[in-house]
Amino acid sequence: LVLLGAVYDDHTREMRAYAYLNKRKTCSEAMALDGLLLATQYDVPWRVDLFTKWDFYDLSQCMEFRRRK
Repeated sequence: LVLLGAVYDDHTREMRAYAYLNKRKTCSEAMALDGLLLATQYDVPWRVDLFTKWDFYDLSQCMEFRRRK
C-alpha cells in the first residue's frame, strides 16, 4: 500500500495538512481514489446496478474509468 496525495482537515478544531507523498515526488498511477473529492475531465455513469447506497461509490467510479481506458 502506497499513500499518495494530501488533504486538509479541521476535525480537531485546528486546520492541519496531511500529506502522503511518494519518495520520488513524481506523478504516479493509482488503482483507486478515496471519495473525499473526485474531479474528472470525463463523465462516466454511476453504476447504480452494483452499488445502491453511497458505500464504495468512489471505488466503483475508479474501476469504471480503468475499465473504459
